[in-house]
Amino acid sequence: MSEREKEQVKNKNLGEWGEQVAKKYILEKFSNLEFVQQNYHAQGGEIDLIFKEKNKDFWHFIEVKTRKNNYFGDITESITKTKIKKIMKAIAHYFFVYKKQSTMSEFQINALFLEIKNKKVFCEYFENIGLENF
Repeated sequence: MSEREKEQVKNKNLGEWGEQVAKKYILEKFSNLEFVQQNYHAQGGEIDLIFKEKNKDFWHFIEVKTRKNNYFGDITESITKTKIKKIMKAIAHYFFVYKKQSTMSEFQINALFLEIKNKKVFCEYFENIGLENF
């Protein structure tokens, strides 16, 4: 395995770990949310975590970013306009194809950033992000 492939595996494992931490964090912090699905893939996009409000048809699609350093820039800059568009396509696919709905339910896109520094995890959670944030 090449060094590049090893780095990709390491980053994938870090991302998977971050999604598990994010899932636990959200379930502990927001008692009104129930976990629905993880890593929903659609043409051109992926949704890391999907939650639904209990007793309500309101959905939360969560993008999780995990980093050990700022080598590639500030972690909050890792979600771009292009990334939001891809998430939106995946959300539309989720409702229309996977859930077989004729209309999209109410939803919001949230982002959870995890940074690991000196063996401590720092978390920032942003609700209701969209194209207007860029």
